[in-house]
Amino acid sequence: MEVGSAILGAGITDVPAVLCNGQTPETVIARNVNIDCSAVSLVMDRCFIASEGKAYRFSSYLIGGDPSIMTQRTTYYTAYQSNPVYGDGGIWTSATGTDVFEGVQLTINSDARVNAGSIMSVAPGAIVVNADSIILYGTIDNEGIFRNNSVIEKRSGGSFNGDIEGEGVLAYGITVLPSKEGRVDVMAESDDAVVLRAEGGDLYFNTASVYLKSSNSRIVITAPSSMYIGGDSFTVGLDMVDRTADSQTWSIFLSGIAVDTSITIDVTVPLRLADGFTANVSAPDGSSADVVSIQSGTLTFRATGSGNYTIVAVAEEDSKEPFISGMTLNIIVAVLITIVAAAVVYLLLRDA
Repeated sequence: MEVGSAILGAGITDVPAVLCNGQTPETVIARNVNIDCSAVSLVMDRCFIASEGKAYRFSSYLIGGDPSIMTQRTTYYTAYQSNPVYGDGGIWTSATGTDVFEGVQLTINSDARVNAGSIMSVAPGAIVVNADSIILYGTIDNEGIFRNNSVIEKRSGGSFNGDIEGEGVLAYGITVLPSKEGRVDVMAESDDAVVLRAEGGDLYFNTASVYLKSSNSRIVITAPSSMYIGGDSFTVGLDMVDRTADSQTWSIFLSGIAVDTSITIDVTVPLRLADGFTANVSAPDGSSADVVSIQSGTLTFRATGSGNYTIVAVAEEDSKEPFISGMTLNIIVAVLITIVAAAVVYLLLRDA
C-alpha cells in the first residue's frame, strides 16, 4: 500500500470535546507518542482537509483507492439541535492545527509541516522533540518544552513563539538561483541560520556566502573550481553561544554538506582586540583552527565542520612559538644522555 499523505490526527495528542451524538468521549490521552513515517510528509493537522471548504470523506474509502471529497461541514445535529463542528462548544477548536496537552511527550521522527493558517500549540507541561525536520508555513506556539534536534525551517509567514532548546537550528528558508559561475549570495535579516533551496529540483553551487545581519557574521563555503556541491537543501547556521571578557564561542551548524579536505569553510565574526593582542581559535576537537586573517574589527578562521569554536585573545608574545620547542628539547636531552653514557664507557675502558 502506498501512503499519499499523513496527518497527526485528532485523538492521538488531543481528543474531541464532544461526539457527534452529543456525548462526552471517554478517552485516555496517549502520554508518550512517537510519530515515525519517513516515507511521507506529516501534516500537523487534526482533519484531512483537501482545500479551503473541502474535506476528504473516508466513509466509503477502500484501500488502494482514492477518498472522495465533500463540502466541509460546519454544523452537526443532535437531539434536533444544531451544534458547531469547530470553535467554542464544537467538536474541535478548529479544523487545522493540533494541540499537545499537559503531560504528553510527542516525538516527531518524520518530515513534518505546519500549514499556513494552522497553529500547533504546545501546552505548559507538554514536551515535543523534533528529530527530523519541520517546515513552518504556519505557527508553533510553545509554552512547554520544545527540543529541536534537527532543523525547523520557517517559510514566508511561518513563526515560532516561545523558548526552544536542543542541538538543532531554527532557520529561514530561502530559494536561491546561483550565478553562472555557480555562486550563491544570501543575507538573513534576523535569523541565525538559513536553509538554501532551488526553485525546483536540486541546488548546485561552487561557492555559497551566507551573511547573518543580526550578528554581523558570515560563512563562506567554497569547493574547488572544477567541483560543484549539490543536494536538495543545505542548512547553514552560526550563533554566538558564549562570551567572556577575553573569549567568544561560536556554534556552527551545517547540514546537507559533506565536508572534506577539498571544501573550505571560512567564518568571519566581529572581534575587536586591544593593542598588543592577537587571537587563537580552538576547534570542537580541541585542536587549533587556522586563523585566515585579523582585520580591523573582524576575525576570519577556517572551520572544519559543525560544532563549537572558541576564540581567545592572547598577548602577541604569548602566541609566538618558543625558541626551543618541546620536541627540540627532547632531542637535546637524548643527545646529552648519549654523550654522557659514551663518556662513562670510555672512562671505564681506559681504567681497565
